Amino acid sequence: MRFERPSILQCVTIVGCLAACGAKTPLRVGDSGAEDDRPSMRDVVTDPLAREVCNNGVDDNGDGAIDEGCPVCIRAGASPWQVHRGGPPLCFGRRFFFNGDREMYAFEGIPAEDAPGWSAVPALSIDFAERSTLCDRPCTCLDGGDFTHFQTVFSIPDGFRVQSFAVSIRSVDDGAKVTIFNAANPMGVVDPGAFAFIPGGTTARLERYLTVGTNRVVVTHLDSCCSERALLGVRVLLNGGQLEQCR
Repeated sequence: MRFERPSILQCVTIVGCLAACGAKTPLRVGDSGAEDDRPSMRDVVTDPLAREVCNNGVDDNGDGAIDEGCPVCIRAGASPWQVHRGGPPLCFGRRFFFNGDREMYAFEGIPAEDAPGWSAVPALSIDFAERSTLCDRPCTCLDGGDFTHFQTVFSIPDGFRVQSFAVSIRSVDDGAKVTIFNAANPMGVVDPGAFAFIPGGTTARLERYLTVGTNRVVVTHLDSCCSERALLGVRVLLNGGQLEQCR
């Protein structure tokens, strides 16, 4: 069979017919045939030399990470610690066996981070000592308690390596407990080793509970017997150094 090459006129006629009949040209891979209004990667402005504004929760240079290269420090704009006096002393309705008993904390209620009643503690460590509020009450020792809360907040940036994290308490009268709040533990988490009892203290290793982003540490002081109450030498240590306030 013999095939003849079509003439220029025939080619023009064929193309015109295809166009008139609505024939489409083949689509490229990934081409929908319509304009796509969604931003592509080349629409995202990145500037690796732009300065990352620390602790604002924003990817300022558009590189997909937040606060990279920023130091970990206690949140700017707040005092290093805040204290909340909580409510009045409570009578437990039962007698416990020793001061600072872990089961006593079932009667506490940790205030929310932004709850009314928090006030500044302008120091990097907690040194709290006062007269007990339990004296001259119906429940004065092992059957009642007064809870006082201290909080500090800091952020862990993307890519930061947490090698160690500890809350150190030198001494307490009568007890103390450390709670960590973050995205992984919104209701708070307490390590079994994060309790202190009169007359000693503790150094609670808590690095496994930290997450990227905001971390809130709350130290609850418990006074469970009339006379004195104290919480002394409380420090937050990250990778071996004490956390300082952001500048």
